Amino acid sequence: MFAPLRDRNGNVDGLLIDNVQVLVDENIFAKSPRAAVGVFETSAARLQNIIRRPAGVEHGEPVVTLENCRHSLVTGCITAPETPAFLGVRGANSADIVVAGNHLRSAAEPVVQTAEVKSGAVEVGLP
Repeated sequence: MFAPLRDRNGNVDGLLIDNVQVLVDENIFAKSPRAAVGVFETSAARLQNIIRRPAGVEHGEPVVTLENCRHSLVTGCITAPETPAFLGVRGANSADIVVAGNHLRSAAEPVVQTAEVKSGAVEVGLP
């Protein structure tokens, strides 16, 4: 079994994640509601064209999770109907994250962040 990505040594800077569609059977997702994409401790990441179905569960993991990421862009994404949260940002070292050019109107909360994320670390642009 592989260790979760955040438990591994080494980081990837300049990461590009493009055209990810995570389609999970609803019964399986109900038992293990996870993010479609999780990125940890990186900079200059570009995440684009990401979708997860089912959309999620209330108070569950957002579609995309960024933890302690810097100087990164999330773009070109469309939320499925009834998505509780699209992007979740965690970590005191998170900074300069731009969310722009997305269609997130179906998300109850397009972006959620934990208390340790500094004010202004995430900039949400026009759709």
